[in-house]
Amino acid sequence: MKKVITLVICLGSFTFLSVGQSPQKEMGSLFPILQNGKWGYINANGDVVIEPQFDSVGEFHEGLAVANLNGKRGYINEARLFVIQAPASLILAGGFSEGLAPVIEGGKHGYIDRSGNMVIAPQYDFAGEFSLGIARIRTDDKFGFIDRHGALVTGLYPGAFDFSEGLAPVEINGKMGYIDVSDRIVI
Repeated sequence: MKKVITLVICLGSFTFLSVGQSPQKEMGSLFPILQNGKWGYINANGDVVIEPQFDSVGEFHEGLAVANLNGKRGYINEARLFVIQAPASLILAGGFSEGLAPVIEGGKHGYIDRSGNMVIAPQYDFAGEFSLGIARIRTDDKFGFIDRHGALVTGLYPGAFDFSEGLAPVEINGKMGYIDVSDRIVI
């Protein structure tokens, strides 16, 4: 009986540590609002922090948000300053995660860094957010995961979903299983 109790306590501690170490999505400190057809931001107390003036905005991720103001598109910081201005050929496809943001150019997805430099050339049919140093991509109707340099770190699968708690569901031979970040099938 003593061994069973010890095992339960150890497993409970392991579960607690595993959950505590899972990556958390950053909650933005400002939230978009729409007033009189223009977008701005409020804080958690409901105070207007950035006056509604933008044609469109996104949520803040890593201190930056997609914004559109009179044809000027890019990423703004919490002081309303455009810190990255996007060229007309670039579609801003998402927020920053781990210092990179997905963008679309010429119908293909790639990534820019916080300086606006293209760091992973547009080459994917889909590009997701980075987590655990990798991001899910789709190319030629197959899904896989790349590192921050654009190198494929897993195989390509007919179906795949984002990682959660170190595992990602993938389709293998018509069935679903789970891989870890080193592309090892664990379930």
